[in-house]
Formats: sequence, structure tokens, C-alpha cells
Amino acid sequence: MDRHRIRKLRKSNVNAAFNCCSPAGRRRQSRSCTRRSGWTPDISTPHQALGAALMQSGRFADASQILLRALALRPDSAAAWRQVGASYDRQNLHQPAIEAYRRAVELAPKLGNVLCRLGELYTMYSRMDEASDCYERAADIDPDTTKARLLRSDARMLQGDISDAERWAREAVALEPASNPAHGTLAGLLYAQGRFEEAAMSFEAALRLDPKAARCWHGLADCRKFSESDNSILDRMRVVLQRDDLNDAERMTMHFAVGKVYDDCGDYAHAMEHFDRRQHAAGARPQIRSGQL
Repeated sequence: MDRHRIRKLRKSNVNAAFNCCSPAGRRRQSRSCTRRSGWTPDISTPHQALGAALMQSGRFADASQILLRALALRPDSAAAWRQVGASYDRQNLHQPAIEAYRRAVELAPKLGNVLCRLGELYTMYSRMDEASDCYERAADIDPDTTKARLLRSDARMLQGDISDAERWAREAVALEPASNPAHGTLAGLLYAQGRFEEAAMSFEAALRLDPKAARCWHGLADCRKFSESDNSILDRMRVVLQRDDLNDAERMTMHFAVGKVYDDCGDYAHAMEHFDRRQHAAGARPQIRSGQL
């Protein structure tokens, strides 16, 4: 097979795998890529294309196997390591996911999303130094942004340096006053230091920018003890709960926050109703992931 034909085959496989949108189209593409993968066992791209199609179809275990075959052909492919890491991640196989993501960023150090996810996974397993390093490296990729400042804030927090974490969060707010994540991060750090009035003001600032930020509602509800005269916050929370664009995690968090306020007000029946709904949402919700890798 000449070089021109190989390049043409690679291009057609990749374009076809990533351009199919419907579930039926993805299934057809999976079958097509399977045939192509068999035709050219010396080329890794068809395997990666098939792996991507299987991922889109929700067949994560099958995707892992195909992508490992791609890596056997091209072990220096950062894209393939990223893909196989994501396939393990979607199966909650965190340790092999960590190893795959680590190999990906060794080969391509500027994969910011992969570094952030790797930091999250390290944090889950209390590997704080490694998580902090990942956030710092991700921040170094584009250092003059709000996101970079928030990543440095996260890194300092994991190191136990809360005051420096707060400094970076304040720099993020100063750089982009309309950033909901910046206000929310600052609010969380103030809350962690017991500065509840300041934290409440930052949570309110975040909620003005994004009224459905459920974690900020939770934080605001925890900042103080409410009384029967605090009807306005319950009215605002009920409006948010009526939205149809909340995901399961957001709805679960909102029910907990509303239940806490009702409990403060002595309305235990309504409090238990929302706590029960929160438990129901927790049992029903799928695994929540960070942004697509």
C-alpha cells in the first residue's frame, strides 16, 4: 500500500468516525470502522477512529480494548492515551485511567483538560501533592487567564495554604468580575475560614451571575441559621427548583439546601420532604463527569 493511499485511508476513517451524529449513524460507523480496522492492522488511526465511535455509542469497555490495540501500534500517541484514559474513566476504573492520563500528558504536556481531570482523580485518592502539581501545570499553559488563577487557587488550597488560595481567587474576581466560578471559589474559601458573612456576600454575587448555581445555594444556606421571616430565600430557591435545565446533581444539591433552610425555620415536614427528594435523586443519578476529554 503506497503512502498516498495510507494518508487517504487515515483521513477518511477519522472524518467518518467523528462526523456521525445520530445513534444509528454511530452504530453503522462502528461496524464500518471495524471492517477498516481489520483491513489495515499496521495503522493505528483506524483503531482510534473505531474507539471514538464506540465511546460515542456508550460502549466504553469495547472502546478500551480497541484503543489498547491502537497503542500497541503507536505507543507514542498522546491522543490514544487520552482516549483510553477517558474510556477507563467512564467505567469508574480510576487507577488505569490515572496511568493513561499520566502517559498522555508526558507525551503532550499542554493537554490542559487532561491535567485538570488528572488533578481531580489524584484529589479523590488523597494524592494532594500530585493533584496540586497537575493544577499548576494546567495553569502554566495559559497563565494570564481567570481559569489559570482559579487553578492556582485550587493548587494552594490542596497544599493547605488557604490565605494564598484566597489571594489567587481574589485576583480571578478582579480580572473577571462577571465570573461565577471566581466568586464561587472565593466564597468557598471564605466559608472554610469561618468568615460566613463575607462568604454569603460572595455566594450572592455568584448567584446573581448564575441563579442556578446549586453549590452556591448550598453554601449560602450553610452560611447562617435562617428563621421564619426569611421567606425570600425560600421563594428564590423554589424558582430554581422549577427550572427544567437542572441536572440530577444540581437538583439533588438544591433539595438539600432548601431542606436545610426549612429545618432552620422549624418546618420539619417540608425539610424532610426535600431531604427525601435529595436521597431519591442521589440514588437515581448517573455518574457525573467533568468536561469531555
